[in-house]
Amino acid sequence: MKITAPTFLALACLTVLSAAAQEIPADRLITADSAGVVKLGMTIAQVREAVKPATISRTSDGEGIALVQVSLGEVPLISLYAGEEDPAAAINEEAAVEFIEVWSADYKTAGGVHPGMVLSEAEKQYGSVRGIMVSEIESREYAEFSNEPPGMTFRLNNDAGTAGIYGEGEMRTTRYAPAATILTVSVSGLHIMADGTIGGLKIGSSQDEVKAVAEGVQLGVPSKGEDVVWEAIGQAVQTWTYAAAGLTINMVSDQPGGVKSVFSIALEGPSTLKTGEGIGIGSPKDEVVKAYAGFRTEAEEAEGFFEGQDVHLVGSIYGGMVFTFTDGKVSRIFFGASAE
Repeated sequence: MKITAPTFLALACLTVLSAAAQEIPADRLITADSAGVVKLGMTIAQVREAVKPATISRTSDGEGIALVQVSLGEVPLISLYAGEEDPAAAINEEAAVEFIEVWSADYKTAGGVHPGMVLSEAEKQYGSVRGIMVSEIESREYAEFSNEPPGMTFRLNNDAGTAGIYGEGEMRTTRYAPAATILTVSVSGLHIMADGTIGGLKIGSSQDEVKAVAEGVQLGVPSKGEDVVWEAIGQAVQTWTYAAAGLTINMVSDQPGGVKSVFSIALEGPSTLKTGEGIGIGSPKDEVVKAYAGFRTEAEEAEGFFEGQDVHLVGSIYGGMVFTFTDGKVSRIFFGASAE
């Protein structure tokens, strides 16, 4: 097998991360669906038993959301959201954990990133900061890394002010204060719209990233359709078709002629491109189901939507990846919103 430079770098990164993970105790390792012994989907009763001698108690955040806090003595370790609505109500022991936020520096990701770490040090593990955004209502700041692990969110802090350095009226930046640190690491599980890829492209990938991928695997020059506004989303969409590669990408911008990014992707034969989980045209159905078992799926709205078709939905019809099968093998892959 010929090992290209990107492949070599990826293998090197995996080796480093694997070694780091081996040094972190399992009961303090943060993954895409867990923080130590606490996993998404566990009931609060199961959490209570698993975290002993740590204890759990009712808590809330600044927006009044009902949370459960895991503490060791008076030191908070993690907080959990389990779908409860009333912060004044007793803890529902049968409620299932949907979201985990890690506060303790004792917990680390496989790359060694943890709460309290200086942001510039985290960049050494996950690559440069692609963006820092501040939430409009809570004014919380979050960082996105160029190579961040799936299923996690990194909230920032700076005791001397904002972590990000923003221009007038800006809510997003790539610049940050030297004292900016990771405040918490949150775990929400694998979400297809955030973590899924086809041929290395994600929903939201820039037009330059699309061109780079096309050049890298020699897809050729795409034919481009009319750049028109879709009333359903209020933005301009242009279809880029790489016919010989079986690839069609809908590119979106705020207005016709604007800078575009990926809105949806469709893959058909004779394409040899693969998804991030190694699935392509011709893959057997059982391999698809196994490969995407760890991703969250909301199939309720899909009832009757794909009537008469043999499909496997990952995510939801409002944002997901749909695998269509012919004779038990993948014949088409669609990534994006199937319904508005």
